[in-house]
Amino acid sequence: MLNRPGCRVILFLVLLSVPASTEGGTIIYPSGASGGLIVWSEAYYRKASDIDPGTIHFFLENRSNASVEVIDVLLDGESLRNAQGEAIYWYHITPNPVPPTTAADIMVKLVSPLSNPVKVEVLTDKSPLPVARTVEPEPLKLHASYVAFSDDYRKAYVYVRNDTDVTLRITRARAFPMTISETSYIGGPILSPGEKACLCLHFSEQVQRGQYILCQVSTEQGIQATHLVRAYTYFPIQAFGPDHRSVLAFDAVNFDMDYPPTEEGFETGQKEPWFRAYHLVDDPACKDAAPGKKLGSTALEVIRRQRICWQRDPLRATLIYICQFERPLNYFVYGELTDLIAIDPYPIVLDHESPFRNAHWVSLAKRACEPRPLYTIPEAFHILGNEYTRYPTPEELRLTVYLQIASGSKGIWYYTKNAGAGGYEANRPLEEEIGRINAELRKLRPYLKISDPMSLGEADSANVAVHTLLAGDKGMVVIVINKQCVSHPYEKQQPFIFQPQKNINLRLRLPASLDVTSIIEVDGDEERPVAFTKQHDIVVLSLPHLSITKQLLLVP
Repeated sequence: MLNRPGCRVILFLVLLSVPASTEGGTIIYPSGASGGLIVWSEAYYRKASDIDPGTIHFFLENRSNASVEVIDVLLDGESLRNAQGEAIYWYHITPNPVPPTTAADIMVKLVSPLSNPVKVEVLTDKSPLPVARTVEPEPLKLHASYVAFSDDYRKAYVYVRNDTDVTLRITRARAFPMTISETSYIGGPILSPGEKACLCLHFSEQVQRGQYILCQVSTEQGIQATHLVRAYTYFPIQAFGPDHRSVLAFDAVNFDMDYPPTEEGFETGQKEPWFRAYHLVDDPACKDAAPGKKLGSTALEVIRRQRICWQRDPLRATLIYICQFERPLNYFVYGELTDLIAIDPYPIVLDHESPFRNAHWVSLAKRACEPRPLYTIPEAFHILGNEYTRYPTPEELRLTVYLQIASGSKGIWYYTKNAGAGGYEANRPLEEEIGRINAELRKLRPYLKISDPMSLGEADSANVAVHTLLAGDKGMVVIVINKQCVSHPYEKQQPFIFQPQKNINLRLRLPASLDVTSIIEVDGDEERPVAFTKQHDIVVLSLPHLSITKQLLLVP
């Protein structure tokens, strides 16, 4: 159906009831109660990796003074209402209905990659006239890898990655419906192949938390990166349960809350702190493992609940977490469905692998859900009565957390199985290490929550990995990791062996427009200044000793 030879990819939006005229990608309403514009700004095919079959994205800007509701989507003239599981996993409109001065992302998650153009029609409730768009099977090569907002929500940090094989020059940025008063670049407007830059967009007015913003970055070469993002930036440090102990530096309130089945539940939810997100379905990928179901089956329930949340609590973010069933394809099937995504890689306890596998799974999941925030669930448990499981050691847990952070995680959500019996609460050394790690994360999170990974550092030893996370115009976090480590799956073996490293020299490259005046090592509750030298955009420093990890903060 989707890859029929010779078929052109055309997107139509059909609107009912009010006469209108088309001008390119715009419906112009006559004056009156529903006067104004609806603009189709961009449509493209997104394929985040070789594993990903891809998603068709179509962006609608409602500049009229009436809400618009999308009522159906068609591919090659066939409605997608009953097509899930055949040609597509799901289709989803975020948000729907689309209020005035709000943008929407119409997404179609494909089962197989596009090889030919496909005709797409989107029906809404405002006009009978279609607007044609063409989506080619060539995947988009310019991406916003993450979009964060400042604490006062008057600035957005848009991290853009060039996946083309040519150098691009950024010429314009917009953020509908906001007015940008100033744009500054960290890293500069010139993007070589494979490079990232950070655009700091200053707004004339404050963004409302939970508001949908259409971010679009344009280049001199005519390539655009267009994404719909929710104004939500939060870095949780919590357990997967009710552990809020301050001695372990946990947050006092969890960011996740259950999807409420009743109207009264939504009324209660609206009174919760702004950062609390509705957990729509508990692990939809694992629910797909039930007999008679297949991957993607639970997406329909996620979509149904997300739409109810939008209607009843329109400024509250939504969340799912994704487990191991058909991993990593499940990351791409579910990674674009909700505002926030969480994953639980569990390489040590469940897969009996090295903690370094965390970086692999988190990097894949980040690609799947970009530019959404990705949260990670470190394993801090073992399965009682199973000879082939053991607790992670404190060193392995430290590696797990910082490998996840270095790969782009925007919050840590420790899993404790059956609290007190198999969970970290029954393992004092593991619990103490959680408190130490959390103390460090609390000091770093003002920077981590607005950061994105960039390759800006190196060590003079092959046994040391240097991960750098640019925090916009606020600084940079550097995570140094000892790679000379070996994990064994059985508890009866020596579970974890590592060789401390000594006298490591680091070279860090500062992006254009970011200066550094001090470097701080964050170690548990302590902060220590680090000596360094700087020549032009290169910072050089030495680490006398490295056991497992070191956390450095570079600030202007």
